[in-house]
Amino acid sequence: MSRAIGTDGAVLWLAAAAADPERCRRRWARGGGPVELSAGARWDALVLPSHLGIETLAVLHRTGGGAGPVLLDRGAGTVAYFVPPGSAGAWLATGVRALGTGTRLLTPRPDVVAGEVRWLVGPDGSGRLTDLGRLESAMHEAFALTFRRTGLGRRTAPAQSPGAPRRSLSPLCGGEAGTTRPVAGRSDGGAATGAVGTDGGASRRG
Repeated sequence: MSRAIGTDGAVLWLAAAAADPERCRRRWARGGGPVELSAGARWDALVLPSHLGIETLAVLHRTGGGAGPVLLDRGAGTVAYFVPPGSAGAWLATGVRALGTGTRLLTPRPDVVAGEVRWLVGPDGSGRLTDLGRLESAMHEAFALTFRRTGLGRRTAPAQSPGAPRRSLSPLCGGEAGTTRPVAGRSDGGAATGAVGTDGGASRRG
């Protein structure tokens, strides 16, 4: 990256969600690794199984408008979409983990596009986030495309309409719940009590 990352607008925007923004910026300026950032103030996040998240991003690009920041965690098998604050309260569904106030997300510098945890769409410093309605529509289309190719998820689509009564949805991958490599933790330092498993199993709020 040609410009000093410590003064980059994307770094300033992203680091503002750290417990100590200045320390976060210094760490990244030295080439340091991911930092835990707090959801709920500047953004919430919806965390999808990677196969669905990547397909959803392709739909968003194909239908125009693209997306706000999108983060891939290869080890966890997840893709996190940054969405407007308050969105997490409307989502509680099997296979989709909503991160809002009181949760954290391990996040790399905004220029990281390779490695275990990397950006599929990096933040640009403008504060742009993915529109929740567009994301929901793209998730439904991506689910349908995945089903036609693989036959996964036979009973229902994965997304739940914002504001709809919460209900349990069927697993995205038809596997058993329980693969829980945490992608987020509570702000009190506790570990996440539920995360999207690589098998697409059930998530539960911490």
